Amino acid sequence: MLKGRLNPTLYEINTLTWLNKLREAYGADLTLSKVPYDEWHRLKDLGFDYVWLMGVWKRSRKSAEIARGIEALKAQYQFALPNWQLEDVVGSPYAIQSYEVDPMIGASEDLKAVKKVLNELGIRLILDYVPNHVALDHPWVFEHPEYFVQADAEEFRREPSNYLKVDLDSKTVYIAHGRDPYFPPWTDTVQINIFNEEARDALIKTLRSISEYCDGVRCDVAMLLLNDVFQRTWGYLLSKRGWEAKEEFWLQAISEIKKVKPDFTMIAEVYWGLEDCMLNLGFDYAYDKSLYDNLLYEQIDNLRRILSIDPEKQSRYVRFTENHDELRAATAFGRERLMAASLITYTLPSMRLLHHGQIEGRRIRAPLQLRRIADEPVDTEIQQFYTTLLTALKDDTLHSGKWMLVEVEGAQTVFSWLWELGASRAFVCVNYSPREAVCSIKLDERLIKDISNARVSWKRGIHVNELDARGYVKAQLEPYALWLTLA
Repeated sequence: MLKGRLNPTLYEINTLTWLNKLREAYGADLTLSKVPYDEWHRLKDLGFDYVWLMGVWKRSRKSAEIARGIEALKAQYQFALPNWQLEDVVGSPYAIQSYEVDPMIGASEDLKAVKKVLNELGIRLILDYVPNHVALDHPWVFEHPEYFVQADAEEFRREPSNYLKVDLDSKTVYIAHGRDPYFPPWTDTVQINIFNEEARDALIKTLRSISEYCDGVRCDVAMLLLNDVFQRTWGYLLSKRGWEAKEEFWLQAISEIKKVKPDFTMIAEVYWGLEDCMLNLGFDYAYDKSLYDNLLYEQIDNLRRILSIDPEKQSRYVRFTENHDELRAATAFGRERLMAASLITYTLPSMRLLHHGQIEGRRIRAPLQLRRIADEPVDTEIQQFYTTLLTALKDDTLHSGKWMLVEVEGAQTVFSWLWELGASRAFVCVNYSPREAVCSIKLDERLIKDISNARVSWKRGIHVNELDARGYVKAQLEPYALWLTLA
C-alpha cells in the first residue's frame, strides 16, 4: 500500500455528477474504469495525494421516491438545475441500499481498476463508510431487523414520522429512522443499534469488504456512534429493551481494520468539538469544523487560539473551505474573502480537503440527490488563485517542513507564518478583515531575499517598506490582502 505524505491534499469528487459531465464531454457512456487516463493524471498534476470518490455505493430506490416528493428539496432542485426532471432525482448517496458499486457508475471491477490507476499515479483512494444508518430497503431491514433501534406500537402511533413500519412474516416491527439529535429524522434511512454486538460485527465485516476497493474511508457522521452520544440520542428506546453501552465502536472497528491493513486511512466526519476524541479513538484524521466556522464568522480571537494548537495535533485535522455539506465557498465567503480564507486554511498543518468544482469557483451547491448538475462559468481569478496555491502545495516544504508563526505587531487581524525545509521556505501573510490594517512583520534578510526570488508567488493588496533595524518591515494591507511565496 502507498505511504502517505504528511499534511496531504484530498480532492472530493461527487462521482455521479462528475461522471455524467464526462459522458457529455466525451460523448460516450463511460463507467469509472473507462474514464480517460488524462482525467486522473490531471489530479496528479494538481498535486493531490488522495481522491475521495463520494457516492459510489448503490443508492436506494425508496430514497429516490422520497426525495422526489419533498417540496423543500424540489425548490433546491429547481435552483440548482432549472431543467430538472423526476428521473434526475436518484436519492441520497448516504442512504445506501448495499455496499455494491451503483450501476449508474459501474461495477466492482471498475472500482478496482480505478484504484490501480490512481495508486500507480501515487494517489490514494478514499470511499464512503456510513455505519450509523442504511437505506429503508437495505437487506438487513428484512433479514436482520434486530440490528436496528426499535420502538413498540405505542411509540409508533405517538410519532409515526420517526419510525419505519416493517411487516415481517411472523410479526411487525417499528424501526427508528436515522438521525442527528439536533435535527429531524432522515426519513430515507433506518438507525443501526450500535450497542448490538451482532450489528457491530456486521458493520466491521462491511468495513473489511470496502477496504478491498480503496486505501481508506471517510466515516460519515462518525461522532453519532460514540457511546455517550448514542445513549443521549436513543437512550429512551434502548433502556426499555435492556441495551447497554459496550466498548467504543470505533476502538473496535479501527483496531480490526488496522490489524490487516496498518496503513488504511480512517477519516472521521465529526462536529461539536469532538475531533480530538475521535483522534484518541484511533482515527488518522478528523474534521476541524471550528476553523471553517471561525473563518466564516470572522472570529479573530478564536482563530488566534486555533493557531496556537500544537502543529503535530493540527496535522491530523481535516480542514476545508468547502465540501458537499457546506455552501460553495465562492457563495459563502465571496471572491476576495474566499481567497484569504483558503490561503489560511490550506497552508496550515492539516489534511487539506478541496471539493469538486471549488477550483473553478462554482457557486451553486447542488443537492446530492441529483444525478447531474448545471453548467457554470469558470471564475478565472479564483481558478488562477487555486492553481497557484496548489502549485505551492505540491512542494514538500508545506508537507514535511517545519511550520512556525511569524511575529506581527500592531494588527490583530493579520496572520503570518512560515514553512521551512532545508533551504526552501514558504511564507504566508493574510489580513483577514474587511478593513485596512497597518502593522510590522518580522522578516529577516534571508526571507526578504527568498520572497524576491520566489518560485511561486501570489500577492494582493500588501505594500511594504524597507526592513528596519529591529528586523521588521512596516506593511499596509488592504481588506483581505494576502501574500504567498515559495522560494
